[in-house]
Amino acid sequence: MALGDDSLAALLERTAARTPAPGGGSAAAVTAAIAAALTEMAASYAHDAAATASRARALRASLLELAEQDTASYAPVLEALALETSDPRRPAAVARALSDAAHVPTQIVEQAAEVARLAGGCAAAAGPHLAGDAAAATVLAEAAAASAGALVALNLAGSGGDPRVLEAAARVREAGEQRELALALTRSSTLR
Repeated sequence: MALGDDSLAALLERTAARTPAPGGGSAAAVTAAIAAALTEMAASYAHDAAATASRARALRASLLELAEQDTASYAPVLEALALETSDPRRPAAVARALSDAAHVPTQIVEQAAEVARLAGGCAAAAGPHLAGDAAAATVLAEAAAASAGALVALNLAGSGGDPRVLEAAARVREAGEQRELALALTRSSTLR
């Protein structure tokens, strides 16, 4: 069964199980998908935000697919690590598998940062009754981006300066900026 088809309770059980996947990447993608859903909801109330709602809906679907893809992305790393340490193919196999395993978390970082940008715009446009939901979306999106960014950095730590590490860090910073802006709006909003 696909992660997106699980009930929340079943997803949490699968994540808590003593298995390699789903793990941090899938959790980050699902968190970003929740942020996208909140963004979509807030945008649906905002004036002239149909494009934002539509893009948030597309990101939500894509992030759920990335959560599913992530469940399989680390298996080749485990297979490469299982090679005998004396096997001359092992170092290259491990490096290649780790590089490949960074692909899905890199996409999660990028999409989570986009969700944070969309949610930040909603926080400004949605009004005080929805500013909290949009701000929550930015917080969740930043957390997802930071979590996936940590996986990118971990997978590529031995790669000798892979640019994906710096790109992921930049997207995480952008998501953090959106979080700060959205939270500042909630502090200055008054519900009536």
